[in-house]
Amino acid sequence: MEKPFYTTTEAAQKLGFSDQTIRRMCESGKMKEASRSEGGHWRIPAEYFATTRKQDRKVDTIFLHLDKRDKESGDADEFAL
Repeated sequence: MEKPFYTTTEAAQKLGFSDQTIRRMCESGKMKEASRSEGGHWRIPAEYFATTRKQDRKVDTIFLHLDKRDKESGDADEFAL
């Protein structure tokens, strides 16, 4: 079962921001649904995001496959085209 929330590190990776930026967004109220755990760590509800973890994993798999194909075929030199 998937967690109903993202940590700041997970959200940062998902959105392409730094962990500190996500924490500042939580502290400033830009992520209105975010709350703190008993240990003081931010928890951002999973429903806050447009994609699920399962969808993200599928995209990651596709990109890994594409990267592998690119490496096997060699890098294209756009100046030599």
